[in-house]
Amino acid sequence: MDPELILAGLEELAARMGLRVRYENFGEGEIEVRSGRCRLKGENMFIMDRRLKTAERVELLLAELKRLDLTGVYIKPYLRALLEG
Repeated sequence: MDPELILAGLEELAARMGLRVRYENFGEGEIEVRSGRCRLKGENMFIMDRRLKTAERVELLLAELKRLDLTGVYIKPYLRALLEG
């Protein structure tokens, strides 16, 4: 399946779970910054490095969504297979 389609599906699922996915440029500097979940101005966000490849984005977002309680949430079958796999 197309990684871009998978990523779009994961982003949509994250939004339904109240987790906004935001892409930022993490520059090279003195402080190491990694993609991850945070709370900013009362909003749950997953901030991801824009420089990551689609496959890496999918992997990170899958890992984060696996941590959420998805009980009772409709998840498209191809996404459910990835989340349970």
